[in-house]
Amino acid sequence: MIINSALEEVGSILKQRGVEGLSSALKEKRDETLMEMCRLQITAESIENRIGRLDSLKILNERLAEERILIELKVLSERMLRVGGLFIPAARGTIEMFYQFEKDFVVSSQKFTNLFGRQATTLEESLAATVEWYRAQNSYSKR
Repeated sequence: MIINSALEEVGSILKQRGVEGLSSALKEKRDETLMEMCRLQITAESIENRIGRLDSLKILNERLAEERILIELKVLSERMLRVGGLFIPAARGTIEMFYQFEKDFVVSSQKFTNLFGRQATTLEESLAATVEWYRAQNSYSKR
């Protein structure tokens, strides 16, 4: 079923846009798939990180239980932070950042690339440029 659908799509693109159009569509689909794989990898790493944190909390809880110390961890809702913000300035400041703790951040430049045809700078290139800039600034300040 899926294969027939994919073959129909390939045939349709080939008829409408020719071999070059098919090649372009396949490259675009490959890029979308690679971006989705990256997003899934980031999500998997985030889940692993959370599992690690939970394991650490379990170990901490076991050690504290041995000492007969009880610590209960709770998540505060946004509403509770607002109430706390009336009395605690730090809680008030946390409210505007609350969205950062609700979901993981997944960043993709795919829409920009598709629209403007320009690729985002890779992390490696960005780091190299930043280090180069820093070294240039640092050598200038020593003179």
